[in-house]
Amino acid sequence: MSSASKEAIQASPVGPGSDETSEQSVPVVAIGASAGGVGALRAFFEALPSDGGMAFVVVLHLSPDHESSLAEILQHDTDMPVQTATDDCGLRPDHVYVIPPRHEMWVEGTQLRLSAHSDRHRPHTIDALFDSLAEEHGAQAVGIVLSGTGTDGTLGLRAIKTHGGIAMVQEPADAGHEEMPRNALEAGVIDLVRPASALAEQLVAYHRNAHAIQLPESEEALPSGEQTTLQKIFAALRTHTGHDFSHYKRSTVLRRLERRLQVTDTETLEAYLQVLQDRPGETRALYKELLISVTRFFRTPEAFAELADTVLPRLFEDTAADDEVRVWVPGCATGEEAYSVAMLLHEHARAREAPPELQVFATDVDTEGLDTARRGTYPVSIEADVPDERLDRFFYREEDRYHVTSSLRNTVVFAEHNLIEDPPFSKLDLICCRNLLIYLDQTMQEYVFRLFQYALDPGGFLFLGPSEAVGPAQSSFSVVDDTRSILKAKPPAPDEDRPMPLFAPSRAASEPPSSSPSPVSAPTDVAATHRRLLMDQVASLLVDENREIVHLTGRAGRFLEHNPGTPTHNLLEKVHPLLRLELRGALYQAFQKGEATERTVPFPDAGDGPEHVRVRVQPLDDAEGGQRLAQVCFEEADAPGRGVDEDGEATVSSKEPTERERDLESELQDVKEQLQITSEEHETVTEEMETANEELMSMNEELQAKNEELQTSKEQLQSVNEELTTTNQQLNAKVEALDQANNDLQNLMEATQVGTLFLDRDLEIRRYTSPMTDIFGLRSVDEGRPITDFTPKIAYDALVADAERVLEEQASIEREVEGPGRTWYLMRLRPYRTVSGEVEGVVMTFVDITAQKHAAETLRAERDLVSALIDTAGALIVVLGEDGSIVRFNTACERLTGYDAAEAEGTDLRDLLVAPDDREAVTSRLDALADGTTDRADLEMRWTPAEGEPRLIKGSFTALRDESGDVKHFIVTGTDMTRHRELEREVIEVSNRERQRIGEALHDVVSSGLTNAAMRAETLAYDLREKSDLKEKSEEGPEEDLEQEATVEAEDLQKIFSKVKEAGDQIRSLSHALIPRALRQDHLAAALADLADEEEDFSDVECVFVGDEGETRPEDETDAMNLYRIAHEAVANAREHADPSRIQLGLREEGSGLVLSIRDDGRGWDGETPEEEGLGLHLMRYRANLIGATLRLTSDDGETVVECRLPLP
Repeated sequence: MSSASKEAIQASPVGPGSDETSEQSVPVVAIGASAGGVGALRAFFEALPSDGGMAFVVVLHLSPDHESSLAEILQHDTDMPVQTATDDCGLRPDHVYVIPPRHEMWVEGTQLRLSAHSDRHRPHTIDALFDSLAEEHGAQAVGIVLSGTGTDGTLGLRAIKTHGGIAMVQEPADAGHEEMPRNALEAGVIDLVRPASALAEQLVAYHRNAHAIQLPESEEALPSGEQTTLQKIFAALRTHTGHDFSHYKRSTVLRRLERRLQVTDTETLEAYLQVLQDRPGETRALYKELLISVTRFFRTPEAFAELADTVLPRLFEDTAADDEVRVWVPGCATGEEAYSVAMLLHEHARAREAPPELQVFATDVDTEGLDTARRGTYPVSIEADVPDERLDRFFYREEDRYHVTSSLRNTVVFAEHNLIEDPPFSKLDLICCRNLLIYLDQTMQEYVFRLFQYALDPGGFLFLGPSEAVGPAQSSFSVVDDTRSILKAKPPAPDEDRPMPLFAPSRAASEPPSSSPSPVSAPTDVAATHRRLLMDQVASLLVDENREIVHLTGRAGRFLEHNPGTPTHNLLEKVHPLLRLELRGALYQAFQKGEATERTVPFPDAGDGPEHVRVRVQPLDDAEGGQRLAQVCFEEADAPGRGVDEDGEATVSSKEPTERERDLESELQDVKEQLQITSEEHETVTEEMETANEELMSMNEELQAKNEELQTSKEQLQSVNEELTTTNQQLNAKVEALDQANNDLQNLMEATQVGTLFLDRDLEIRRYTSPMTDIFGLRSVDEGRPITDFTPKIAYDALVADAERVLEEQASIEREVEGPGRTWYLMRLRPYRTVSGEVEGVVMTFVDITAQKHAAETLRAERDLVSALIDTAGALIVVLGEDGSIVRFNTACERLTGYDAAEAEGTDLRDLLVAPDDREAVTSRLDALADGTTDRADLEMRWTPAEGEPRLIKGSFTALRDESGDVKHFIVTGTDMTRHRELEREVIEVSNRERQRIGEALHDVVSSGLTNAAMRAETLAYDLREKSDLKEKSEEGPEEDLEQEATVEAEDLQKIFSKVKEAGDQIRSLSHALIPRALRQDHLAAALADLADEEEDFSDVECVFVGDEGETRPEDETDAMNLYRIAHEAVANAREHADPSRIQLGLREEGSGLVLSIRDDGRGWDGETPEEEGLGLHLMRYRANLIGATLRLTSDDGETVVECRLPLP
């Protein structure tokens, strides 16, 4: 069982959407690099988008003797802001923060903290940043190691993985210096290995997947197919790593699987299983993901305080100097917890005069973690967990690392050990197993508690974590403290044996039992039962050629011992010393000669057991496994010379040994003892050699540390060289750019012919351009002389005073000054500022504005003339700005509106004067002029003066444009049409009355007369026909000519009658047209219906009226007449110009108005209005304006509509 399990992903729930994540709103990516890191960083940021939403903190090993330009270098490769970090600098997304030289940097919440360090550059600044990021940001932390030498960053990445974060390194082959990435890879905690540019893409993908790919908390929530896939993943792990995770809690496994899915950009478990099969390294990555440990010194200090107060004093009770206090820390991770317990033991031992020996066994399956624990080297961050007194006593500090003292290190023995599969330690006083069991299921927890009960001495203690349940341990342990973290092993009953649990429960142990077996078992079941009985009754072991135990039966444990120190499977070290010599020879015979041996050996230390043991050793061949094995059997035996009588009682041979036999026996015993002593001396020498080897390894590590320091110095120089090379390239580019800029500036100054004079703070000439010779008469030798030595050729005496004022107030001065020969200059005096913003002199410029000055005078005269013309003109003239605000307001407008020009100017014309109903029309015409769709727009609109009734203005809009065609002003000219409209209205009303009178006269007099004449002519024609018929009957022959004459006269009269009748009808129709009959009764709707009928009779075009013919509005006769005339004109226009097949007249009420509409399906026009307006359309608009109505024309989708809207009172 790995430490690995320890808090392995307790922090893992801290992921997207968790509480801890929400506290740290800015995802932080820490990047560490050294030699060759500048190029790697540039490639990384060049491939990184600028809107990823993450903050980047960069640590590069820098020389303390040089300033760094890293921020400026990286700024060329990314759009994100790059800045040198400062103390208390807040972290913002999409920003890059670079460490300054001579500092170390760490993360505190969402801020960066800096501290200066000693002149000697610290070799582990990357670890310091990574450690703090892991502590503060947990699973949101991302650490990246790029090119460099040394080991800096490796421990920091381990810390990030410990807290559930992501660790990435640059592909060693892609790095300029591969040592730092390779060391991080060898630590076994890396999630992604890519070239620098590809790391950027993978980082963005992971940041996206962290929110998109998630697994449920329990296996039951998975679909059935994915549950099967999960079991296949367990099987793949077991096959490739030999570690069984099937007894891990599913929530733990699923959280870690979720992280691997996010890292590998895999959305389902089935797809991830395929990834495990296709990528051999992914199985190892998942294994390490599940074995990430979380530990620190004195975790939950109150629990350790309770341990020190309650348990440790009991461990030291009644102990002497030759006694031993034995402690086991399974799942020790990187050793912090084991060292914490060892410190407490040392503190209690110091208080005693004759303290016992202290031995702490710390085990784990994570070899990398054990290596860290053996080194006993930890970052400065442990200061937060270890009190200063203990730091001074048990640690010594070298630069930025703490090292445990040798006395503390020698107390702890670290060993690779699997809690579930390997035999436990024994005769222990205390087991410290914290935050390990919480990741195991119920069955495995029960097994581990039985294992601990066996390993502890009666009355021994078990120290658990705060989250672990003690339910499975209640049968074997009792609770000691209120926190339920300290348990005490219950002593066994007098007749109770306490066997060691040999086999961990298999996965099948937790499955439901099968159906009951039948009374008669199969032969294979009998054989299995027999084998189980032999396993319980025979003390037998199988050993390989190295004397390592590969299998044993239950009863073999009584002949074995567990010695203090590193646990071992070697039979000769575990067996009782009295059996060791005989067993060594028997194993030699078995493996070297292939012979079986059997010997009876005295066993006086067996207590209640046999005094003699028969040791039988026979060689075996493991055909399947391909290795040589030997079986060792231990059997109780009688002493040599003893027999058994017929009743089964032991008998003693009556023959006594001779003196020679006794001498030989004594000599043999002496030889055995001497051989045993020699063997022990050999083992002692071996241990001393191992100790010497460890010392040599320690010396090698010290040399390696020195080498790393040298490598660090080399890295610093390499980094400085890279920066200097990059900076030199940039400086060369800047020099070229400055040369180019200087050439451009020189040509600019010469081309513009602007006189420019540069003065320093003492007003001495530093530089000038050639036009200044015309103003001051300067020569090249005058540079360096004060300006007060020269008299300028301009009519201005305060030049020097102005220059001094510019220096004092740092303000700019601009004046127009007159030069010789009626020339004019625009003189500007400005401070001469450096790049840093300091004022180091004055810059004078003289721009020749003679032509502009004369042109301005001419323009001013012309403007005065135009203003006079505008003000004396009788028409209304308004000049508008491009936004519609009034710029000029002539005298005629002032008289009409009652507003002063000063009051009107600056106000929008539409807001000040135009009636609300006309503002939209004004706006549309201004927009049309601005767009260039028209050059002139006319509009009749109502203006609202300051006092009095609104005025009707006939206006014309034009645009005044600049050279580029953009509108600068709008010109509005207008005429007051109010009185003109009143006169026209009176004329129309008189005309209508006259038309009515003429119509009535035509109808009543002329039409009646013509009708009477027609009737008389018809009567006369009838009389002539009658006479003609009578004569025909009475007179024949000579009267034929008379008859013919009478017939001719009748026909002529008939023609006269037809013409007269036709004239009467036309006069009647004309009378109706002049004033329709329906209008005489104030019915517009009926008149429109008659108009439709008459039009259809006249033109054979379908013409209909849609509306209520009983409608009596409008009541005003003038309004009704004008609406009728508009409809009549619209129908006539449609008939004559559009060639329609259907005309529709309509009258409806809409809102607060009455709407007259005329629709036809004839030809229309393109655009909003017809290109040309004839007399008819003009008359329609005129009549609509006359009665206060609005007229709108549209032509779209094959239909032309004329719509007139009259507001109702």
